[in-house]
Amino acid sequence: MKSDNQDLSAIYAYPNPVNIKTSEIVKFQNVPPDADLFIFNILGERIANIENKGRSTLRSWPLINTQGEKVVSGVYMYIVQGDGISKTGKFSVIR
Repeated sequence: MKSDNQDLSAIYAYPNPVNIKTSEIVKFQNVPPDADLFIFNILGERIANIENKGRSTLRSWPLINTQGEKVVSGVYMYIVQGDGISKTGKFSVIR
């Protein structure tokens, strides 16, 4: 995770809320290519790591946890970490 002057303030998740009946993906925009992106459930358990493939600032998550199961409705937190700084945000999944 080495990048000069990473700006995490412009990161956002969309759609928010995401309706699992109409969309199977939540996207994260403006994520620096070398930053880490983690998803947590309301209990604070890390349920996904979203890796970057290439140099894109857009990352997608198919609403599937690390066990391969679709996530349930609820509020989820994301943390983006890069170069000693981090940003926390939240999004909702509805059915």
